[in-house]
Amino acid sequence: LTYLLDHAADGGRELPLRGAIISAPLLGLTMKVPLVKRLAAKLLNLIAPRLALPAGLPPEAISRDAEEVARYVADERRITGVSARWAASMEAAIARVEAQAPKLSLPMLWYVGTGDLICDPEVTRRVFASLPQPEQNDQTLRVFEGYYHELHNEPAELRAPIHTMIDAWMQERRDA
Repeated sequence: LTYLLDHAADGGRELPLRGAIISAPLLGLTMKVPLVKRLAAKLLNLIAPRLALPAGLPPEAISRDAEEVARYVADERRITGVSARWAASMEAAIARVEAQAPKLSLPMLWYVGTGDLICDPEVTRRVFASLPQPEQNDQTLRVFEGYYHELHNEPAELRAPIHTMIDAWMQERRDA
């Protein structure tokens, strides 16, 4: 999602968008990366950019739904490491989004959970607050108290409002 925001902030030249739905964007980490690991990643990016370090992401951080967590753990494609190049690219993309956010006019629905253990919801709020005239540009931020990272994969009774919100947002723009 950071890529989408980065792309939209850059004018979205190659991908004309009528709007975007942004769920828990990676604009900052809730999980604080130890200084030694950050420094190692910077050094490794110079000498061994493909070398991956363990991400240290506990599976339980994605959702409070035990079945979703079990599916996540069983997924053979799940990535458990982060390459030094990916970490450097992520930091650069975040910096571009923060710098370009005041230029975003694309209609957007952003949503985030305050219990997100992966992406920092306060950073999302701060970046969203830098958008110019969000009401006039059809930009909305919805904050869900206690929700984890994958809001649409929370327990069934909690995911229903997420799906309803997304469906309504898309329907309103489809009919316009």
